Amino acid sequence: NNSILCKIHVIEGSKEKYDANKQNETKRIRTAFSLEQLKILQDNFKVDPNPDGQDLRWIAQFTG
Repeated sequence: NNSILCKIHVIEGSKEKYDANKQNETKRIRTAFSLEQLKILQDNFKVDPNPDGQDLRWIAQFTG
């Protein structure tokens, strides 16, 4: 706004903007696997470490 600020005020303003942006971010929901699901996933990834979308859908449906 065409005003002159000292270094301290510029830094404080930057921190406030950063904190405001940080609060607006949404966190992803963590995925929890049962031991049975984890075993199935590990076994499938041993066979194919880079499954395609169809394989991932099958694993998701199979493990519930």
